[in-house]
Amino acid sequence: MYESYYRMKTRAFENTADSELFFQSPQHKEAWYFLVQGITAREQFLLVIGDYGVGKTTLCAKLVSALKKNGIAPLAASPIASYQGLLKQILTFYLPDSTITEVGPAHDALIEYFEAQQQIRPLYVIIDDAHEMDVPTLSKLFSLAKYTRNGTPPLRLLLFAHSNFVQMLKWPDLEPLNQRIRMRFRLNPLDAEQTKEYIYFRLVNAGATGVPFFEPAAIERIFKFSQGVPRMINNACEFCLMLGATGNQTVIDTSEVERAAAYLSPPAPAPPAPTAPSTGTDTREATGIAPQQAEPHPRRVTIKLTDAADADADLAATDEVDLLQTDELVRAVKVKPAEPKSMTVFILIIVVLLLALLASLYLRF
Repeated sequence: MYESYYRMKTRAFENTADSELFFQSPQHKEAWYFLVQGITAREQFLLVIGDYGVGKTTLCAKLVSALKKNGIAPLAASPIASYQGLLKQILTFYLPDSTITEVGPAHDALIEYFEAQQQIRPLYVIIDDAHEMDVPTLSKLFSLAKYTRNGTPPLRLLLFAHSNFVQMLKWPDLEPLNQRIRMRFRLNPLDAEQTKEYIYFRLVNAGATGVPFFEPAAIERIFKFSQGVPRMINNACEFCLMLGATGNQTVIDTSEVERAAAYLSPPAPAPPAPTAPSTGTDTREATGIAPQQAEPHPRRVTIKLTDAADADADLAATDEVDLLQTDELVRAVKVKPAEPKSMTVFILIIVVLLLALLASLYLRF
């Protein structure tokens, strides 16, 4: 791989949620302070939203790591876990020796334990990709989290979700949870300058020592391609470094970025194939279009220029030209027969030539 060619310790742009690779952009710093302040203030519900790839999972991993370093064991729950599975994990946190698996008995045992305690250590339930959790499970988890003992809730939910999650919270079953979430933070993509800093942050962390070097124009193109989304930046840079190592290049320019963007950009979906009417009715009658009103369907044609001398000057440097051709266009480019010369013009030319010949003979004699 490219890391050996560029003498790195590891790959620079892997899409892994590594808390050590937390890039402290202004908005990521602000998101971190938001979480710290929320936990310090003992907020029961915290929500971080953002589009795919902006760094929510890395932020989540940093939070889990920080809590563990401070002696707090959080529950990093899977968004696809069932309520029964989540309840079992919560029960095990408070009652490690419990063997109860059924929802009803587990719920009763948990409440009984809470009622018997004077002080209850809080459990931070952290759910990344909370938008993937089904509504009934999330609703039941919220109902359990509403329980308080001496005014203190044992469970605290920290949710990381896609931006669309705020619309999901407006569903009737989740409206009570929606009203309880007082602290919310939206994580946005990086800007152009932060994108450059992020690229070199990842290179330095991978052990790069001066090479590879990304030209400013290449970084600008990466920003336009990725729209500042760290995951898309990783994808583009990873591909650029593979191309650069293959071509023995220590400088990454726009050509590598363009090739990477071409490979990473999904192709445009093909249009659906037209289906014939099942009733056997003429399509023109079914659509209400008379035969003389129907426009010819355009089709894309590739014309190869075999003789540059015959091509138009603007197209002389091109190998292929794509035309959107219709029947009307075909008629327009048909070669018309040359019109015959006027007889009068022809006779005048002959007379002029004869006069010139006679004048020449007169001067010679």
